[in-house]
Amino acid sequence: MKKFSIGYFADGPWSHGTLNLLLSNSNIKVSFIVVRFKNPDLELIKLAKKNKINIKSHKNINSKNFMDWVKEYNCDLFVSMSFNQIFKKELYNLPKFKSINCHAGLLPFYRGRNILNWVLINNETHFG
Repeated sequence: MKKFSIGYFADGPWSHGTLNLLLSNSNIKVSFIVVRFKNPDLELIKLAKKNKINIKSHKNINSKNFMDWVKEYNCDLFVSMSFNQIFKKELYNLPKFKSINCHAGLLPFYRGRNILNWVLINNETHFG
């Protein structure tokens, strides 16, 4: 049986736990990990190397160059976990089951980092 193939675009502590969860499932294969272009997550890179997962960093994930690279993996799903680039339609729709964006803020209202702080400051009762 073919493993379910995931392309993982990630950064930060939440992404570490999620990666470990994905790796613990024998039916899932994390085909590659894309880290942020500026200030890449060193812990995520360490986890990728430990688990022999291809690592990539790119200034523009929607560029033709990047798209050509990512198409070679023929992933079933892309998962974006606290990643800082926005997927354009072509990239988003590339995998068989499309893409999932995991973000703590309700988009588009709370974009960027530290969004939970603003939820608390604004005395809101729910988020992302």
